[in-house]
Amino acid sequence: MVGTNLVVYLYETFKSPEAGITLQGNTPMHLASTIGMLTVPAGAIIAEDYKLKASLTAEVKVENDQYIVVEYQIDEYGVGESLQEAQQDLFSSLIDYLKSLEKRENRLGDKERRNLSSLRNMLVKM
Repeated sequence: MVGTNLVVYLYETFKSPEAGITLQGNTPMHLASTIGMLTVPAGAIIAEDYKLKASLTAEVKVENDQYIVVEYQIDEYGVGESLQEAQQDLFSSLIDYLKSLEKRENRLGDKERRNLSSLRNMLVKM
């Protein structure tokens, strides 16, 4: 991303073991661990043709050696092998969801209308 300053607040550095925990029946269970919060400021360019109209705050997790960045207002997430990759996946998901909702704007239910409104307050096309 060009011209952005990302702020990551790390409040836990625990990463689940590679093998996970074995439950009865020898079924491995991999744990997810929240490692921090990601804040991207308003005005940040998140794609070639989109920028943030409002700051975005998301939770950063590690699960099965993958970073997961979750934005709870819209309930979207991004996944990647690095924090930057997961963050960019989240941005792409938000933009794709906005475009999808805009195409169906006249047929949306209440939840989708709220999400469309939130996305329009969050993202702006350049």
